[in-house]
Amino acid sequence: MRKDLEPISILIRGNEKNKNEIIYNNIVDKMDEMNLSKDDQVEYLKSKISILESETHNKLNLIISILVCLIMLGLGIYFVAIDLYLFGIFISFLSVFILMFKMYQSFKTSMNISKPDNYDKIEHLREILNMRLK
Repeated sequence: MRKDLEPISILIRGNEKNKNEIIYNNIVDKMDEMNLSKDDQVEYLKSKISILESETHNKLNLIISILVCLIMLGLGIYFVAIDLYLFGIFISFLSVFILMFKMYQSFKTSMNISKPDNYDKIEHLREILNMRLK
């Protein structure tokens, strides 16, 4: 049986305001069934918040880097167009290398976030619940 098609019961209490509340209520119930202590549950939630904040920061950094590098690339092309070939090519390559470096830094920081032991199992459960409730 495929992992994403494993049977799972979804409890809807009726007082939830949206799909996310249903998902997280079910996750909390499943964490209780998995005999996770409240400290482990809090650790999962802290990790989730930390990862989301890091992803948001990385996305914002990358967007700014892409915009700055596009401007630098345009400037490099402009310099090539006005016959400053060496300077224009240098600026263009520099912008590409800066963007690659920023992307590498973003990837490196996203990989260095520590996760609790049960994090992947709970995230998989959240993804299954999210797919089932679409």
